[in-house]
This record gives sequence, structure tokens and C-alpha cells, in this order.
Amino acid sequence: QLLRDARSRAAPVRRPQPTTARRDLPDLRFAAPDAADDAAAEPAASQVRAGSLPRLVEQLTYERYVDPQFAATFLLTYRTFTTDAELLRLLELRFDNRPLDGDADDLPLAPVGAEEQERLEKIRFRVTGVLKQWVSVYWADDFEPHGELQAALQRFVDGRM
Repeated sequence: QLLRDARSRAAPVRRPQPTTARRDLPDLRFAAPDAADDAAAEPAASQVRAGSLPRLVEQLTYERYVDPQFAATFLLTYRTFTTDAELLRLLELRFDNRPLDGDADDLPLAPVGAEEQERLEKIRFRVTGVLKQWVSVYWADDFEPHGELQAALQRFVDGRM
């Protein structure tokens, strides 16, 4: 009876509604403009709620800042929406400054000026950090049982890093 009385007096729980539709954050420079279903984040907190895989990888390796919480969450959950081989492929493309959308494997590297070279170095640093975290935390889950993933990572590290 006491519990029923307390429930009847309690205000109903309501989920907060976003006040504005979020597009890109002003300081984020993505490869392409947002599509309607591409990415969404809370405007005030700048927290990612959803996104296409290429956009999530760009966010993961964004050159202006590191988001350790996003990286940890992404590496914990990526298996629900992609494969480890696809993630490694996208990280390689990002490291080489190639577009992550479409058939980017055949595209040449974009020309890089002094400012773009500095940006590319920061991206490469971020990709290296993600790979380090991925290998150190999830080696037993992702790399140890998959020799082909180990070999692909080894080729990437030996060939381009």
C-alpha cells in the first residue's frame, strides 16, 4: 500500500527532448556534408548518439581533440555494426588521408600542403592511439583468435607506420 501511494504521487518520468536538430559541430570538418540519417549528437554536450561508420571513424580519429570516452565506447561496441577487418581497413584509409566513403582504395592520396601536412600528422597520431588502445585492451577478443587480422595489422604497421 505504501509503495502504491508513493507511485501515485510521483511525477511521470519524461525523456528530455533535444531543442535543436544537430548537424555537424562547427569545429568538426568531415569529409562530406551530413546526410539526414548520417550523424547525430547532443548539441550542448557534443556527445555522439548515432552515425554512419565512416563518420564514427572520423570522430574517433578527429585531429582537434581526443575523446577517451567515445574511443572506449566505440571499441567496446563496434562488433555490433561492423567487422574487425572493416574497422582496420577504415583506420588504414584514415591514416593515409583517403576518403572513407565509397570505393576509396583506388583513389590517389590527396595533395598535402604545410597546413594539411600538420593535420595529417595529428590524424595519424590519433589512428595510432586508437590502434594501440584496440590492441592492448581487445587483443584476446579480436586479434588472438584471428590470425588474418593479426597479419593485416602487421602489414599495415610494417608498411606505413
